[in-house]
Order: sequence, then C-alpha cells, then structure tokens
Amino acid sequence: MNRRQFLTRSLLTTAAMSSGAIPGLSQIAHASAFAPVTARTLVNIKLDGGPDFRHLLAPAFNSNTSSFGYQSWSAMASAHALAPSASAWEQRWNQDYTPYVAGNQQFGILNNCGWLKSMWEQGKVAVVANVYGSPSRDHALASLVMDQGDRSSGPADSQRSGWGGRLAQNLGTNVMAVTRTPRAFCYAPDPADPQKRVTDGMIAAQDVRELKLFSHDPTDMPHQAQPVISRALSSYYAAKRAEIPSNSIYKRFFDMEQQLRELGAPIEDRLQSLPVPPAIDALAGDTNPLLDSPYFATQIRNLYDTIALNDIFDARIASLEYLGFDTHEDQKTEIEVRFQDLFGTGMGLHALWISLPADARANTVFMLSGEFGRQIRANGDAGSDHGEGTCTLIIGEQVNGGVYGELFPEAELARLNDNSPQIEGKTAIDHVFGRVCDWMQPGTGDVVFPGRASAPMEAGVDLGGLLTT
Repeated sequence: MNRRQFLTRSLLTTAAMSSGAIPGLSQIAHASAFAPVTARTLVNIKLDGGPDFRHLLAPAFNSNTSSFGYQSWSAMASAHALAPSASAWEQRWNQDYTPYVAGNQQFGILNNCGWLKSMWEQGKVAVVANVYGSPSRDHALASLVMDQGDRSSGPADSQRSGWGGRLAQNLGTNVMAVTRTPRAFCYAPDPADPQKRVTDGMIAAQDVRELKLFSHDPTDMPHQAQPVISRALSSYYAAKRAEIPSNSIYKRFFDMEQQLRELGAPIEDRLQSLPVPPAIDALAGDTNPLLDSPYFATQIRNLYDTIALNDIFDARIASLEYLGFDTHEDQKTEIEVRFQDLFGTGMGLHALWISLPADARANTVFMLSGEFGRQIRANGDAGSDHGEGTCTLIIGEQVNGGVYGELFPEAELARLNDNSPQIEGKTAIDHVFGRVCDWMQPGTGDVVFPGRASAPMEAGVDLGGLLTT
C-alpha cells in the first residue's frame, strides 16, 4: 500500500459511516463470534430494472385455447425463447417449472430456484400480487417511489427520506447499506424538515471486513511511511475534536471518526474468530460463482457479518440490490440466471440461509421487489417492456406463505392485444411495506406510511396474517 492508497483508504473508510449519529455504537457488546439474534431483522433487496416475476412464477399451461394458461403462454412465448407452438409451450412448462397450487391458483416455480421452492413447500414464501408504486415507467422515478415508500414523490423530491430510514428512526436502530451507493431507502427524515433527508442511523459498508480505520501493524507492513501517517492522522483528529466548536459544521465528521476508530477494534477482533462460511465464500470463487460475482456475493457476505455482529452494529434493517432485471431483449437468457443467483440451491440467499444459526433464521425476513413490473405480452426482441403492476416476495420463517391477491386475473385476456398491456396495479406499496413495518414493531406501519389507511388495496386481500405477530 503506497501513501496515496493509504490516504484514500482512510478517507473512504471514514466516509463509509454516515455523517450523522449512529444509535447504539457507544455501547459495544463483546460477544464472541456470532452474537445471539433476538430482535427481528428486515433484509430489503431491490431487483433493479423491474423483474418479470411471471417468468419466475409462471401460469400453468392449459391446452384449452381460450384459457389463461394458453393465451398467456402464447403472448409470452418469445420471451421464453419458444416457437409459436402449443406443444413447445407445454414442453417448457413440464420440463422447466415445478407446479404448485395456492387456493384455486395454479402456477409454477422455475426449477433452477431450488431454495425458493423449498421455502415455498415449507409455507415460508408469500407472494403479494398486483403491487404498485409509481405509475411512471421511468426507472429513476419509480425506484425513488419504491425506496422512499411515497407514491407522491416526483423527480424533484429526491431529498425525501426512505421508508427504511423512517422505520429505523422509529425503532431506534440502524440501517446497514451494503450496496456500492446507499439506496434512497436508507435515509432518515431530517427532524428539522421532514421533506429533507439525513444520514443519521445509516451505516454504509461496501465491505464490512474493511470497515475499520487503518492502524499500523509493524509485523504486517515493515515500511515506515504508513505508521507515521497513521499516527499523524490519529493525533490530528483527536486534537481537532478537542478544540472544534460544538456548533461547527465539521463536528459530525470528527465525532464519526472517533466512533469509527473505536468501532474498528471490536469488529476486527470478532471477525478474526468468524471466518466466512464455506457456502458464502464459494459464491465468489470457482466452485459456485454468481453471475455478477463478486458484487452480490460481497453483499451476501456483508449481510452475514452484519447479522453476526448485530450487537455491535445494532442494524436491524439491511439494504441490498441485484442488478440487471431490465430484460427488454433475450429475456430467458438474461433473467433465469439472475433468479438462480438469488434463489438457486447453494446460491445467494440459500448460501446465506444455511450459514445462519437457528435464532438468526427465526428472526430474519427477506423482502424482494423491483421498481415496477413488466408487460403481459412479449415485445419483438424476445423480451418484455416496462409495466406498472408487479409482485413483492416475502420470505422467512415468520412468513405465512401463500399468494395474496389474484396472480393471473382473467380480465387480462381482453387486454393482451392492447398497446403496451400491463399488469394492473391494485395494492399500493403502503400496505405491503407497512405490514412489514408492523412485524418489526407493532404500530410503526402507520407512522412510516401515514396515508396507508386510504391507500388502494385489491378487493378481497387481507395482509393482516402475512407475518406472524
């Protein structure tokens, strides 16, 4: 490491933590290895680009030419790389999907998503259908609406808080952002102006195992420049912290440097006794690599470390993302490997799941959604274009599995030949996200989503039993 690399690393590590107050870090516990998990934890995963969940959860093929199971497969055949042949659609259904029934709804889950199938069979996967946030099909705006949990957000409202940040503020806990750049989901509201956001309660960690500030180890780095710089920076920050006025705009920076320096030692000590589990380590290796390795693999490892060090970070909410779901062309090739990365046996979420102790699994819920859905008829490039309605998947041991909403509305058949036919959004995000907030702590749903009571909900849908209370 040369001088420039050292200085860059020091500055980036300091900036990795928010510039605001981080609740809980002043009282660091000293559990060994994996700390007990007694509090509920939400893992919010954005599938960036707007996934076609009907490629993952396909309608059952039906040879009756007027049925949904025939008409839908006909409309989407090219997105499955299929010829316009009913026999080809039926063969695809029989070979590549495992059939399931939820009430009177029949669907199939892609065979390469073994962990998702296993969790469904255990009754631990909920599919909330026809969810919507923004009517816009613009990625940036729709993502902002989903992350902020605010259907009124417009292009000029980028500084509003995220619903994860609002939830964390109400819980008195932190949000761990393990993405390259923190999502809008993670920002808390500014106490002085609710229309603005602050980084209070956010910990941004692209790499938890490199989060600590640099300190010189003479046995590891014999060169003399690094220890001199390290001692100089440490002394400088300590001196400035003692003399800087309490109302200075720079005070937060120096306070955060102190927090991060004090945090580094217990993190390093604990991680030395907490090796990366083999299943997670394999995600970025040669044995079981993910498509976008090492990015999502690193996020999974960071999430494992976050949960393991929950007594240090006090982060009950985590923010992840998986990129590449904007499948306008060659959808079968592009989307199926991504679903496998997420849900396949031995892949992302399964590798994490089998690496967690029982108490962590019992208290962790995953929520996966994109910024919008796709259209219900394939385009001319063997892909699908942007649409409004989508699904939200909620997975975990405290989930009461099933399909919430009508997964394949018969009314869609009359719209298949319309210009840009899409899934109709019926259940506002306020209800789905708010219900998860209530699971984290009863009563927080209406605080985080104050307009929830008047938000649209699909007729006949009741999310009250979505999660164990």
